[in-house]
Amino acid sequence: MSSHLSFTVACAVALLAVPAGSMAQGADRNHDGLPDRWEGRHHLSLKVNQATRDPDHDGLNNRGERRHGTDPRSADTDGDGLPDGLEVRTGNDPRKRDSDGDGVADGRENAGAVQSFNGGVLTIKLADGSTLSGTVSDATRVSCQHADETEIESETTVHHRRAATANAARNGGDSGPGSGHDNNEAENENEHAAENEVGEHHSAPDSTCAAKGLVPGAAVHEASLRATAAGSLFEAVELVR
Repeated sequence: MSSHLSFTVACAVALLAVPAGSMAQGADRNHDGLPDRWEGRHHLSLKVNQATRDPDHDGLNNRGERRHGTDPRSADTDGDGLPDGLEVRTGNDPRKRDSDGDGVADGRENAGAVQSFNGGVLTIKLADGSTLSGTVSDATRVSCQHADETEIESETTVHHRRAATANAARNGGDSGPGSGHDNNEAENENEHAAENEVGEHHSAPDSTCAAKGLVPGAAVHEASLRATAAGSLFEAVELVR
């Protein structure tokens, strides 16, 4: 009887320990939607809301960093030349140097935003701050990759606590502890693997998208330009809408 009682008590203790462990793993002391475990790993405060903070100044807030499996302490997690936030806005994968697998790094595929479109001439402001201009003709293929704009906005709305770290962040670092590329860290662990499905905000390009979508501020996923006798001509422009 004593042996049976001891076994029963041991089982009860084991059952009570399971939910306690689960609660510890999912603890969120500052109620910002980010688990304490993830925040602690990246040296983020557990006392104030961190969801819309952007410690690496890449345009992607901590909520978005965790969702996409990127490093909140590195402005360009995959090192392809595009900041993580711009990759999300332009429909690229912030964890892959070559999102579409065409052999060209994302940072070299003319991603950015429409600066102007006047008199048939399109100017795109690229990620590095430079511009690219060319003519859009009837032969130019303009397509749109439809996106969940509300979700993207929630992930790229940021609040900076300190601006002093901006320059360091633009160089891929941060002045605080935990700086550098931690691409192989446990942010890709199973506890939120389902949340790291990059590209879930975007659908396949819609070839029926019209040139009227070339408005200032429109995100450009990719654009190809070629030289002609008459000047530069855009062969294709893919937008994110």
